[in-house]
Amino acid sequence: MQPWLDRTRPPSYPCRWILTLGCLFVIELTGGAPAASQASAKPTVAEIVDSIAAAAVGSGQIAGLSVAIARGTEAMVFRGYGWSDVEHRIPTPPDAVYEIGSITKQFTAAAILLLQEQGRLSIDDLVTDHLPQFPTRGRAVSLRHLLSHTSGIPDFTALPDFSALATRGAPLDSIVALVEDQPLLFVPGQAMAYSNSGYILLGRIIESASGVRYADFIEAQLFVPAGMLDSSYCDAAGLPASRTVGHRLLNRILLPTESLDHTWPYAAGSLCSTAADLIAWNRALHGGRLLSPESYEILTDPGELEDGTRLRYAAGLIVDSIGNRPVYRHGGSIPGFRAELLYFPEDGLSIAILLNTDGSISPLGLGEDLSARIHGATDGGRQVDYPLRRPAVDYVGEYRGVGRDGTRSVYVGATSPDRLVLRREDDQVRPLRPVGPDVFRAGRTWMTFNREADEIVSVRFDEIGENSILTRVR
Repeated sequence: MQPWLDRTRPPSYPCRWILTLGCLFVIELTGGAPAASQASAKPTVAEIVDSIAAAAVGSGQIAGLSVAIARGTEAMVFRGYGWSDVEHRIPTPPDAVYEIGSITKQFTAAAILLLQEQGRLSIDDLVTDHLPQFPTRGRAVSLRHLLSHTSGIPDFTALPDFSALATRGAPLDSIVALVEDQPLLFVPGQAMAYSNSGYILLGRIIESASGVRYADFIEAQLFVPAGMLDSSYCDAAGLPASRTVGHRLLNRILLPTESLDHTWPYAAGSLCSTAADLIAWNRALHGGRLLSPESYEILTDPGELEDGTRLRYAAGLIVDSIGNRPVYRHGGSIPGFRAELLYFPEDGLSIAILLNTDGSISPLGLGEDLSARIHGATDGGRQVDYPLRRPAVDYVGEYRGVGRDGTRSVYVGATSPDRLVLRREDDQVRPLRPVGPDVFRAGRTWMTFNREADEIVSVRFDEIGENSILTRVR
């Protein structure tokens, strides 16, 4: 095992600074292997990462990033690129600390499952068993519903009054009160819509059941056992000097973002970590050191809606595939930062990618590129179209129903007799490819059309963070 993966002691390797492309700093921890042993006709994992990171930083669209990759206990890459702070010209150090946004949710989910193992709660408890004052409109909303985003509780970040509260540094009680005033989007268990509100409530339940603050429970029960020495709740007063500065791109200029008040993201998105610590987390979580087998199965099994529809979101983890390989993953996006953490169960490969810039460069996209290069291209990664058996015009129309923002409207159009496109409310247009009888795919969005008397009347709309029936309205 490489010493930097032993989180019980600091790394003893020397740091190296390498300047490439005139603007890309790479800071790494290296074992100092002889140059001759590194020579190979096939690029090493480190060379692959350098190439992909150089393109990202060289584009001028991000300030910096950190990448850590390991397979099991084998450390493959642990590097920082670009600038931690553009304004003060501070390069990204190996132990750079980032806000990880919604990657926080898997920690919250694991904490709930630990409390279930300790007998302090059950995920089949009702929310009102622990938070009796929270209104559920006469519906039975369970902790299991909160974990899988099937509760119907609206996402506070999608509510019109949220922006004004967030800019004022709203206390958590104000956020909860904002949600309390809203009706449920749907009957719990009958649809799925990603909701930060549900994870805010889970944080409150962790505190109620454990008797300690959310941040303290996460540190004692998860960070310390996993060996995550550089991770913490994103409290500005307690963060180390290696914390990166968030950035945004304005008129092709990278500018620092304002520091976020982490009162309100809370258990939905307020943890800070390093790329190396997230690899340590993957090793502990997926290596069976933190949860019982029964709890781990809950964490990684997406489950079903009441009508038997399989979901692709489990408990704080997305169950997905990349290049035809199964992967557990989750991303994070918070002002100034984007992140992605991936774990491939077939070979134990872990990839952590942390960016300190909002923008068009996707950490998931970088992770997909890295996976393809490391695993090697396979035919399974290529998309093969299923022949369109029915006329394209059969599917053309507008479909409307429930969504994360309250309502969801999508439009299906035909560009030729056998070609369809999907258009969202944001006017983004994507090819809609047939993959089975009345089943289509646009990227990670799946659409299964339903017929009555051979007429399309509705569609099952599944884009991982939403899963519901949309009715054809025209």
